[in-house]
Order: sequence, then structure tokens, then C-alpha cells
Amino acid sequence: MKLSVSILLSYSSAQRCEDFTLGQRCQSSCDGDFYNCKDACDNGDFSCVTRCQAEFLDCQSACPCGANCPQGCSTNDACGANKFCSYTSILVLNHKQHFRDQALAINTLDDSVSEIVFDYGLSDIEDACSVIFRGESYFLGGYQRTRQVAKIGGNGCEIEILDDRLSVGHQDGVFGSCSVFNQQVALCFAVENEDSKTCHSWEPGMRQSQLPTANESHDWSEMITFRGSLFTVGGCLEPTYAGYGSKIFDKN
Repeated sequence: MKLSVSILLSYSSAQRCEDFTLGQRCQSSCDGDFYNCKDACDNGDFSCVTRCQAEFLDCQSACPCGANCPQGCSTNDACGANKFCSYTSILVLNHKQHFRDQALAINTLDDSVSEIVFDYGLSDIEDACSVIFRGESYFLGGYQRTRQVAKIGGNGCEIEILDDRLSVGHQDGVFGSCSVFNQQVALCFAVENEDSKTCHSWEPGMRQSQLPTANESHDWSEMITFRGSLFTVGGCLEPTYAGYGSKIFDKN
């Protein structure tokens, strides 16, 4: 049994690929491999960068629901052999099980649920942004530790707190919302900023930079990336907030 971290994805199509979520997880892993490959190239070594780009395209095409596997894992034997097709369980982390070092594993083949041992360490996952970025599962901010940066460790059964820290605090689901956007993570509506229109980018090891100001103020809203733009879904009922499917800004 292999585990994948649970995140919310939005997708609409007349012919939906049944392994879309696995494909998104695979695509994120391709992004991470591409970034690491380019980072290892010497300055000015364009042939190295070109090789990385070619490997990246091949990786994306071979993902479930990619160009070479349009029907997902069932397209053919080669597609079914993709490592992400063996991810049959969803890992669900929650702060109520935090202090017992337990998590839930949902088997998608038979919908059974089991408790597993999981080491949360000293992490704060309550109201943290949970996002898969460059193939890694990160937790950004939190209820008590608004500047925390943590990720699921290499063995898949623990959370590792990183030395990196957010330069702008974040509480997801309370004030903030987050989504992968334009090859970065967008963290919007910072808890430490009274102006609830602000958004900041985040990348591992990089200082956050401010993104364009959102068109509207938002609070208690879910944020998604759709067709190159950031949108909020839902939100606070207070009249000062307009968070019902409104567009924040686009990459242009």
C-alpha cells in the first residue's frame, strides 16, 4: 500500500480522466525533478537545460491523464506501470489525532479506513496551508506557528519541520488561502496584514515576494488555480467580503 496526501482539486471536463488526481500528483513530481535538474546545470550550460526540458516533457506525457496516457492508468500496460498508479490509499492528517501520533489511511479500492502510526513531531498543522509543490507535500503557516514551513519526510510517515520560515505569517482557512500558481505557491490574505487583499509568493529557500493585490477582500475562503488565474470559492458572509467564486488575478 502506498499513500498519497489528501488535497482538494477542482476539474471539469466532458470526458474526465478517472485518474486525474494521480495525474496532478505525478505532474507535481515532474515539476520538482525539472527544477532540481536545472539547478544542477552549470551556468551557461544550455545543453544541460535543454536535456532537462526534454526529460520534463517526457515525464509529463507519461503521467496518468498525460498526453501518452489520456485514459489514465488503464490506457495501456506502460501507463499502468507509472509509480503513481500504485498509490491506492489517501493519507488524511488532522489535528485531533496529532497528539496521539495517528493518521487515517483511506483505501480507495474498497473505501476501508484504518488508523496508522504517524509522527507529527512538533509541527502545527491546524490551519496550515497544505499544498503539494514540486513533488513534496508542504505545510505552510499554522494556527500557533504562522511562519512554519514543514513537509512530509522521506519515509512518508512523519512531518519534518524545515529551517525555512515564512517572512509573512499565514493561517489557512481562517484568514488565508493558498494554491500553486505560476510555478510558485500563492499565499493570500495574510493573518498579519489588516489589508485582506494581499498575496505573497513562496518557494523553498526563497524570501517571499508580494504578488499583485487581489481584486477583492476575502476571508474564510477556498482558493483554486483555474486556467491560469486564481479564484476564491465561498467565503465569509460579512458584507465587507466578496468571496463567492470571484477572480483574484491572473498570471498576466
